[in-house]
Amino acid sequence: MFNLDLRFISLLVLFVLMGTGCSIYKTAQEVGAADVRPSSTDMRVHTGVEVNVQDAVHAASKDHPIKDIPQGCMVFVDGLFGYGIKQNGSAVELLLTDNGGETWTPRHQLDGVTWVSGLSFLDKDTGWLLAKKDGEDHNELLLTVDGGETWEVISTQLHNLGDLKEQLFFRFFDRQNGMIAWEAPTGMQILRTQDGGLAWNISDNGLLPEGGRGVFTFVSPSKGWYAVSDPKKKLLQLYQTSDGDRWQLSGRLKSELNPIAIAFPSVDDGWILMQNSVSQTWSLVRTSDEGLTWTEHAFPSTFAPMKHRLTLTAVQEDHSWILGSNGLWRSLNGGLNWNRLVL
Repeated sequence: MFNLDLRFISLLVLFVLMGTGCSIYKTAQEVGAADVRPSSTDMRVHTGVEVNVQDAVHAASKDHPIKDIPQGCMVFVDGLFGYGIKQNGSAVELLLTDNGGETWTPRHQLDGVTWVSGLSFLDKDTGWLLAKKDGEDHNELLLTVDGGETWEVISTQLHNLGDLKEQLFFRFFDRQNGMIAWEAPTGMQILRTQDGGLAWNISDNGLLPEGGRGVFTFVSPSKGWYAVSDPKKKLLQLYQTSDGDRWQLSGRLKSELNPIAIAFPSVDDGWILMQNSVSQTWSLVRTSDEGLTWTEHAFPSTFAPMKHRLTLTAVQEDHSWILGSNGLWRSLNGGLNWNRLVL
């Protein structure tokens, strides 16, 4: 009888633990406890075909040398139509392309603007621009509804973003919801607006992994990705957030690859542009299932974009661009083939 009571009590304790066990592991999934996650978080990366790069400059650039090309800020609203910023000293100009980046034409001279931190367009007409003017210690938010021909200042109550020229993320997801994000020493800093940019609220998402600065992007006001490498451990770690506040470990990979740029044109499709910290060669890591599996495509050794203000831009699931300080490359098939458009 005594043994029967013990078995009954043991079963009762087991059922209680099973009913509460999920809550035990939730905290282990947070960024601060990433090291205790099971090995199932290892990134599933397959080796794919080598990337093909046509480094010959596009014919249009050979016949008509292009002096006006974007420098840093560049966005596309579809496979053909895009905007970029050209900055030469104190002169700042908005550029326009309607052929996928093959040629660029001046659209508007931004008088008084000394630096552009961010550029975002919803469509061919509606766009926003984060700018800093000469002598001002704050940034202004400008809005256009006619494709950049005219601009209206809609907000001046923004932080001084002048020191964040390379790490800044800026995007409007629709006509009302926009985001400005950057990685500060204390963690991720995010400004959000829900009224088209008139008012902004700041949040401090400090739970970021140690090991150096990473690259990040958001596909919605709540869904984002963050990739960072740890050179000492030779470890690449990928995090994601589904609520815009808490970052969770999504995968990790023993690798000497260092993430340089990241782009997710949709929730499912994403690209991470990597450089090997030892060989200095480049790779493109792609996913089409929201990060469940990845395929690595190596670039030929001759591919060497300059990393200064390098950007990776993607729209839809197949059109993407790499802009470095030594050229602009475009892919029309999801990153497998690249053509150099302009120098």
